[in-house]
Amino acid sequence: MLGVVAVLIVCSVGAVGGLVGYADYTGALDVQASWRPASTPTNLPPELNAPASEWTSWARRSVDDAVENQAEALLAADELGFLVAVDPGNARLVAEHKRRFKVLRAMGPGVWTQALTGGIRTTGTREWRAEIKISYCFGEVTCQAVELVVTTEWAVKNDRLVMVKLEPSESHWNGPRPWETDELSVGTGKRVVVAATKVNAWRLPDAVKAADRAAAVADTFAKWEKPPSRYVIFLAGPSDWKKWYGHSQPEWAAAWAVPVSSTVTEVVIRTQVVQQRGLELLLTHELTHVTTLAGKRDGAGRSAWWLIEGIADYATMVGQPVRNYDAIPPTRTFVRGKWDGDPTVDPPTASASLEEASARYGVAFLAVRRMADRYGEAKMLNFFGRVVHDDQSVEAAAPAALGASWTTVRADCVKFIRSSVA
Repeated sequence: MLGVVAVLIVCSVGAVGGLVGYADYTGALDVQASWRPASTPTNLPPELNAPASEWTSWARRSVDDAVENQAEALLAADELGFLVAVDPGNARLVAEHKRRFKVLRAMGPGVWTQALTGGIRTTGTREWRAEIKISYCFGEVTCQAVELVVTTEWAVKNDRLVMVKLEPSESHWNGPRPWETDELSVGTGKRVVVAATKVNAWRLPDAVKAADRAAAVADTFAKWEKPPSRYVIFLAGPSDWKKWYGHSQPEWAAAWAVPVSSTVTEVVIRTQVVQQRGLELLLTHELTHVTTLAGKRDGAGRSAWWLIEGIADYATMVGQPVRNYDAIPPTRTFVRGKWDGDPTVDPPTASASLEEASARYGVAFLAVRRMADRYGEAKMLNFFGRVVHDDQSVEAAAPAALGASWTTVRADCVKFIRSSVA
């Protein structure tokens, strides 16, 4: 097993305050369509002396048509059609769209739509700024799409409207997404798509195999929604880790389960601190976040951190004795010292030491493991669902799910935690 004292895993439950937390998310798909150039122009520009409002109305229709056609071209693997919306005289933007087309096709979009969201803003003579909503997912055509918004700029050149600038999504959309900014190598397995920048491309073959095995475990915890057709995983180098998804993570973190919508999660691995042989364990933990947090998660806040992380570590230890859990030594030190005796342990702070962070994960794991051992995995999962998905208190969830008061469950967990590290 991977040495937990060397790396730890983050699952967001409220990205404010630098804590591990689920970052806030704000925010009729015809995937068979293919791009076809119109034989004759259907949205001719106004006369040169037409009112500004008429030009803006025309620009709005043109942008909407252009981005819709671009999305259809992507799904149809039509690179020339994908580039039609882009200013051909802007070499950098053309190159960026070629890069993006290549990466996205390799990742295998099941759904990809683009549409103008809201109005457009005039920024100069025959120039506009527009926000574009992208709905996408990777995998089968039935995959659950997520949304993000990007900002574009458009101008009239040679009597047609073309895109002259594209900005990546911002941090409040958990952006930029890796495919928005980087040249990625991509590997796909039976259930996963794994992407990495050049420095980590050598990891992909083994990572895909490890991820497929981890997916098989994570699938068994998909009790609230069907598991995704493809788990989406990115291998981040040092600069990628700081840039991708727009939120900094604690120094002790080795991975992040990123909420890209209110119900869908992607995974990013910090390869700087993860040895190749430790990927499967780490991915099992992270992909279990994907399945156990799928669907509504009204109670997935700070108070439920111990359950969210405990069940992910539980998944890595199914069928193994507790003594094999690598974080037992730091957990022992913590339990004998700073621990307040509550199994609903708080998450580590961003400035926590690696040992303390490991220990808090350890207490969380042992509590979840004890509930599964004593009451059965199905009842433990019922308890998890009531707290994390339905936002019930532990006092209400314990009798309904476990058939015992929380006072009884808590005392039993405390006893088990202490005995496990004795």
